[in-house]
Amino acid sequence: MGHQCPLHIIDTVEVEGYRGDIVFETRATMSIRYKFLIPAVVGLLTLGVVTAALASTIFSDALSREARRSHEAQIDAIGLETDLVARRSVELASVLAGLPAVREAYEKASQGNIDDEDDPQVQAAREALRRDLREVVSRFNRDSGRHALRVHFHFPNARSFLRAWRTKQTQ
Repeated sequence: MGHQCPLHIIDTVEVEGYRGDIVFETRATMSIRYKFLIPAVVGLLTLGVVTAALASTIFSDALSREARRSHEAQIDAIGLETDLVARRSVELASVLAGLPAVREAYEKASQGNIDDEDDPQVQAAREALRRDLREVVSRFNRDSGRHALRVHFHFPNARSFLRAWRTKQTQ
């Protein structure tokens, strides 16, 4: 089967009993250059789109992985810093709890009613501890270069005994 071209009938003619059509044949002619160029361009465009889509996916995945790693590293750093602060706080609390002034204040307060914040024995122990800690807190703040040390003492019943950063127990 040969190449079929579209045919256009222009007129019908009859000669000596024979009937015939005048036909105009249209043939799409394309140079050989375009026969190779068009499929090559279409192929290159398709390849470009596919490559761009793949590159975008790969880049997006890499970016997501890097962001995840960065966030995990930040979370780990925060966890380490939190652990360090917690250890230092426990160490400092241990040192302060062992001070003779702290022990004496708790002994004096326990002779009163620790459930009553206005008890004179508890109030006297509180003021003595505030006075004795003032120098320790002041020296710590000066030597450490940190913000104000905020020491808070409690009784075993969870009632506040002393907030060392305040000049009075309640403000």
